[in-house]
Order: sequence, then C-alpha cells, then structure tokens
Amino acid sequence: SSSSSSSSSSSSTSSTTTTTAAPPTYRQMEELIQTSDIILVSGGNTQYALDTWRHLGLDSLLKRAALEEDKVICGGSAGAICWFDG
Repeated sequence: SSSSSSSSSSSSTSSTTTTTAAPPTYRQMEELIQTSDIILVSGGNTQYALDTWRHLGLDSLLKRAALEEDKVICGGSAGAICWFDG
C-alpha cells in the first residue's frame, strides 16, 4: 500500500491601489490664503516643498500674503527654513 501526502499552500493575493489627490487650483490656494490670518508650514523636505510651491504658483501667493497682506507666516523645521529661501 502506498501512501501519498500532499501539501497545499495558500497564498493571499492583495492588491493595493494608490490614489493621489489632484493638487488644488491656483484659485483655491488664493482663496484659502486670503481667508487665513496665519500660514503654518510643517516640517519635511525643504527643497521638495519649495519646488512644489514653485510648480503650483504657491510661492508667489505666499510671498504676496507675507509682504503685502500682512499675513503671519511660520513653521517648524523645514516649515521655518522655507521662508528664508530668498
């Protein structure tokens, strides 16, 4: 008599879907800044933040907010460094 053993392995298949929210429009950013008294930026990668701001046009909105609209701008770590980029 022969005996056979069979082993079965179960595998779990999972798929991950990554969605990225669309960036805000220039008008949406402008409205948010206009209705804010204080603009707080958290820490992170300073260069990435500055590059992203430039790409979106946010850098000019923030500069205008600080220099012409007397908004308070502040942050911690990279969020503080970003204000000194020139």
